[in-house]
Amino acid sequence: MRALTDAVPLELLPVGERPLLGILLDEIRGAGLAQAILISGPERRPVEEYARRAWPKIHVARQETPGNLVGALQRARSFLADEPFVLAIPTFLIRTVSPAGPMERLMKLYAQHCGHAFTAVRELAAGRCIFSTSIFTALESGDIGPGDLPTILQAAGRTGDTIRSDMLQPGEECVIIETLANYQNAFFEYGRPVNATCRPSEEI
Repeated sequence: MRALTDAVPLELLPVGERPLLGILLDEIRGAGLAQAILISGPERRPVEEYARRAWPKIHVARQETPGNLVGALQRARSFLADEPFVLAIPTFLIRTVSPAGPMERLMKLYAQHCGHAFTAVRELAAGRCIFSTSIFTALESGDIGPGDLPTILQAAGRTGDTIRSDMLQPGEECVIIETLANYQNAFFEYGRPVNATCRPSEEI
């Protein structure tokens, strides 16, 4: 991917007619969420500028040094008060007939059960989660591992709150954009009818 991301930030790589970040922002707005926080990092100013053009009221917070997903989540803490929040990762591209479908279902699942919830396909979390702020206590309580999405879900399990998963439905697909092959596949096939499968790269 470096041949592409040296020129264009990963979040702004086009898939179909829109960049990954644009697709995610449409998904968030389509689900009825009124606010969003973008956690940026060094040399990510083009990402910040795109986000502000696409959603003028978006909050932007920057990590001054490159960090992991746990660090990004902790950077957002001051914006969240004590309200539940959605964690959405743009490199997990969810293709669906209804742009807000999985996230809307996730929000309904949370409203019914509280605790934590995540979109899933097979045994994998598909880059969309809802957490209560109890997650931060769990993340700060000890060894949190490598700081990726599985680490955060493990921390959610230590809160004592319920955890629910919503499986992708027929016609929905999760593609993880982390290799050139994944990206090329998503670029050329985005918008075609899909099955409910997830295709991570071989490194996962």
